[in-house]
Amino acid sequence: MPVTDLNLLFGILAVQADLITQSQFVEACAVWSAKKSRALADILVERGWLAGEDRALVDRLVGQKLKKHSGDAVASLAEVLPPAIRATLVGFGDEDINSTLAPDGPQRLSTLGNPGESSRGKYTMTRLHATGGLGRVWLAHDAGLDRDVAIKELLPNRSASAEALARFLREARITGQLEHPGIVPVYELLSDPALPSPIYTMRFIRGATLAEAFADYHRNRLSGRVGPLELREMLGAFVSICQAVAYAHSRRVIHRDLKPANIVLGEFGEVMVLDWGIAKVLGEADPHDPAATVLTVMPIAVDIASTQAGSILGTPSYMAPEQAQGRIDAIDERTDVYGLGAILYELLTGRTPFEGASVTEILADVIGKNPVPPGSISTGVAKALEAICMKCLQKKREDRFAGPKEIAAEVQRYLADEPLLTYRDSVRVRAARWMRHHKTLTASSAVGVLVALPILTLALILVSSAASKEHDARVMADAAAEREKAARATAEDNFQKAVRSAELVSDELARGIKPIAGTQSQTVADILGRAEKVYDELLAAPDPPQRVRASKAKLLILLSEVYRGMNRLKDAEERADAAIRIYSTLLAGEAEGNRGYRIELGRAYHRRGWALWDRGQGRKALADFGKSAEFLEGAGLNPGEDADAHFALASAITISANIHLDFGDTATAKTLYERGLKLREAQLARAPGDPTAQAQVATSCELLGLLLTSSDRAEAGIALLRRAVALNESAFSKDRSNHETARNYIRTLTSLSQA
Repeated sequence: MPVTDLNLLFGILAVQADLITQSQFVEACAVWSAKKSRALADILVERGWLAGEDRALVDRLVGQKLKKHSGDAVASLAEVLPPAIRATLVGFGDEDINSTLAPDGPQRLSTLGNPGESSRGKYTMTRLHATGGLGRVWLAHDAGLDRDVAIKELLPNRSASAEALARFLREARITGQLEHPGIVPVYELLSDPALPSPIYTMRFIRGATLAEAFADYHRNRLSGRVGPLELREMLGAFVSICQAVAYAHSRRVIHRDLKPANIVLGEFGEVMVLDWGIAKVLGEADPHDPAATVLTVMPIAVDIASTQAGSILGTPSYMAPEQAQGRIDAIDERTDVYGLGAILYELLTGRTPFEGASVTEILADVIGKNPVPPGSISTGVAKALEAICMKCLQKKREDRFAGPKEIAAEVQRYLADEPLLTYRDSVRVRAARWMRHHKTLTASSAVGVLVALPILTLALILVSSAASKEHDARVMADAAAEREKAARATAEDNFQKAVRSAELVSDELARGIKPIAGTQSQTVADILGRAEKVYDELLAAPDPPQRVRASKAKLLILLSEVYRGMNRLKDAEERADAAIRIYSTLLAGEAEGNRGYRIELGRAYHRRGWALWDRGQGRKALADFGKSAEFLEGAGLNPGEDADAHFALASAITISANIHLDFGDTATAKTLYERGLKLREAQLARAPGDPTAQAQVATSCELLGLLLTSSDRAEAGIALLRRAVALNESAFSKDRSNHETARNYIRTLTSLSQA
């Protein structure tokens, strides 16, 4: 039996059993495709993604799947492989994988056999869409109404089970009774004697699962490509989920398996809660298979305690403590509240509340540990949203929200910029909200910014005071020369204080702008823009100090960085250009701090080069990056003392190499890549274990390695790619929750596998 078929089958069954993530499976496949002498399972275990006990479990699932398909691994794989993962694997360009995944054409559902006259020829099966522990879903075409539908049927190996049949019919009837825009509608239930088992048809929703949407959102968030609008869209979808679940609760139905994979976001704004297969109807007996699934894919029975045994139903990373303990009698609306809280947690952080190497470890944490607050994992999480999330995830049911409607209401209050019932904002936040709600009272002032950045308050007040005193001095000139002198002295004193305050603003922003700019918040741009106006007022005074010009130029560089992140490229270019003019004037005048001005001028050219390159002006960008390198190198940088400037120098040289490569000048690109690598290695030598320095050197190794592998120095290129993989793996091992390091690691693995 071909080794490729078995390895892929093992991996995808591990994903379906929720023992590994899709990204871990894809990453392991990338490693395995480069050297197929090792089993994919070995790679998953070595990286700590799959526990030994879980490997044996997946091996049994593989055996069962092969037995079902008479030993045919390709047919087994075709039944369970999602289209999205298939497309990713095909993208590797591996001949063995592509041969295994050769797509099949449309087919009629074989298990339908010879349906009765009422349904003969009515549904044409297009492709298998998804498979679970009880049934599978097909995309089909309804010839009578000329529309696509989803058809769910029992798995062939479960069709002979009376209990499985009862659960399947119960699922169809429960879902059919939940008539809500946020719950997928059931069209009909067919139980024709000619069919091997019943089937039911549903609306087919075209779109992505919430799990896929979360992955895209956090990938863009970490790269600085999302802002408040994207978060509002995600929160709006979350409110819709809460409302749909609240409706189900009004019908006494508890979902019990709420998770992003069971929610679909349609192409036109639809938000649909799916898979009510293990739902519980309050007040009714709770029929379930004694071998019920822990994962809704894999049968596991767990004896929780000698005095209270029960079957665990749900998905470990999203289930409430009472579910993890098998306390069937304790399941109620607040169980779903916990699941909604776990979804909100993933929206805010990009990960689930509890993650572990095995199912047993996750269940133990769900029962015995409190989740880390979202704000400790992801920067920029609003305290109000964190409070909503943590209230949902309380261990005791009575400490959670009573139901989904209360959660939805609190999130809607947050979106409406209104105070929450369950969380009291700080005085600063309440004051900022008041300012936003009373814009007519503050339109002519900078009060909103004063609240957002208190240190700017002093600068603005003193600037205003300085101008006012100067005006008063002119008015009083005819009245009393002595009073005029005193007023001017006061005005000058206030002006100097304003200068010092404005400089302090720039220094504070310079230290804090990097984490702020990553959010690409319009609020940040507004704050910096108002600070820019403060400098304009100071510089309008007679003979302002040179240091004020330099301080404004530093602020302009920061503003250029923020505007570029917001894709306001023209504004970014203009601010960097203004900074270049200021520093050039200061250098021409042989001002004090000559070396510091050279460094800042180099950084200004670097920022303008980025804006030009993003606008497609490669030649102009190349000239600016060259100027940046010239001024930075001329300042005699030290990798330790001038770390930020040293990074900018290495970046300018490396980007210049990229542009030369775009122009087809591989020789110059190679020379520049080597220079950039040498500079970054100097930084790494000072801090060998620093993940940021490791990632920078890895990037240079990868770029130079890819260039060499396409030349006559392929072995040297592969050696560099291996070093890049090792460095990124080291960085990733120190923080496995960091999406950026994970992405870097996967990218270099892919580069190595394709070299």
